[in-house]
Amino acid sequence: MEATRNVIFPLLLVLSACLAGPAMSQTDANDLAGAEQNGKYAEAFQQVETQARQGVPQAQYSLGRMYAFGQGVERDMVTAVTWYRKAAEQGLAEAQYHLGEAYGAGEGVPQDYVRAYQWMQRAAQNGEKKAKAAMQSYANLMTEAQLEQARQGHAE
Repeated sequence: MEATRNVIFPLLLVLSACLAGPAMSQTDANDLAGAEQNGKYAEAFQQVETQARQGVPQAQYSLGRMYAFGQGVERDMVTAVTWYRKAAEQGLAEAQYHLGEAYGAGEGVPQDYVRAYQWMQRAAQNGEKKAKAAMQSYANLMTEAQLEQARQGHAE
């Protein structure tokens, strides 16, 4: 088990860094690009899925990203949202942010600005810097009644 952890967690970090966007290092990008060229996404997917099913929030988030981008698996936003939600409910800010984005865009779930705002609010409370700007964007799209509902309620 310890040997597996020593292999999987660094892999999760590389995948998360790559999937998270521009903040990744050039080394991480090169490692992941090499994995993609060598067809390693399928192998990485299996390893991440195992950890995700065991309840590891970072693995659940990474699995959601893999489904969202079709890396190692066919793209499936409904399944991506399912994994984002599992990680988000455990307090992982980046999962809360991406779940909010899914609600805002209507990808994998019905479009719902109230829920998008609520998930962004939770993400902001948990330290996700981009979430505050996203909250403002969703606030601009809602009626006063919707905004009041978003501010009063809690993300499901």
